[in-house]
Amino acid sequence: MSKVEWNMTTEKLAELAQVKPRTIIALVSSTGGFYGLIPRKLHNGKLAWRSDSQEQLFAVAERKAAQKRQRQAVEAESAPPEPARKKPVITRRPA
Repeated sequence: MSKVEWNMTTEKLAELAQVKPRTIIALVSSTGGFYGLIPRKLHNGKLAWRSDSQEQLFAVAERKAAQKRQRQAVEAESAPPEPARKKPVITRRPA
């Protein structure tokens, strides 16, 4: 079993996830993690993330994207066709 390194900062994870560090901190405070990633709290109050968090984050993003594509395909199949739009009636004011 290999030793896990906790050397990624919240700032680096935020850069990879394309969000602000405060967003990650808020999610960790309310849910305990960030998209399935659980940090370790250091003695100075900062959060440390596993060095393989990037791969885990991309795996979560890919799963979410696949779920979204699947949802959109189901919605497209079950959605009724759009009705034909009527042309607007233009009326002229009497002069």
